[in-house]
Amino acid sequence: MQAIAYPDDYPTFDAIAAGAANRDYRPTLVSGFINDRHKWYVSAPTAPGSVAIVHQIPGKLRRGDASKLYEMAYMSQGDILELGTYKGLSSTIMGEALRDARKPFQVYTADLNEEFVERAKAAHVKMRLTNVHTHVMEGGAFTKSMKDKRVKFGFAFIDHWHGYDATVEVCQLLPDIMMNRGFVLFHDFTHIGNVSDDPAFGVIQAVEDTLSKDFKFFGIFGCCALFRYEPKLS
Repeated sequence: MQAIAYPDDYPTFDAIAAGAANRDYRPTLVSGFINDRHKWYVSAPTAPGSVAIVHQIPGKLRRGDASKLYEMAYMSQGDILELGTYKGLSSTIMGEALRDARKPFQVYTADLNEEFVERAKAAHVKMRLTNVHTHVMEGGAFTKSMKDKRVKFGFAFIDHWHGYDATVEVCQLLPDIMMNRGFVLFHDFTHIGNVSDDPAFGVIQAVEDTLSKDFKFFGIFGCCALFRYEPKLS
């Protein structure tokens, strides 16, 4: 199946400010639902008064976020990078997807908060996942360490500190660590903080300013923006 892009999703600042930029799940690399687990994430229950899905692992993912993570991990053609482990929900989803797909690839996730990493490790044990590897390290530093080791990834989920400078640092490193036609998903791309004076948010501006033009926009899913690395080969 040819990859489906949704270029009309690209959000305006007005749409973000109005809370109208988020989108439901739609397929990128598959037709319909992959399996029952994927279908569950698409329509997962949410907490009262919240858009976050209810899962046995605590987290802050919307249905569109979680179901796109599952699809991208399931279809990944290489190892997966995650920046921002939190309590292990997103890495659990991706680890499960790789296991369901019977792929030998691994998830490498990093977070600066040691307590969160320990909770994530416990979650992975609970879910019997052996393909997720946690690291206590700041996201930019971890990404640079992967570049220095010449590691390449088939999929990356960028969900660490959402400030402008932190996002710029990672954007500048992504061409060095992504496989050709690998996908990158930026969390909270449509968060209202990105169009306010909140210093904790600068994702969309950082992406627009510094992400290589070799990354093609593929759509909004939940509050996330999906891009694919398509370098021009000489």
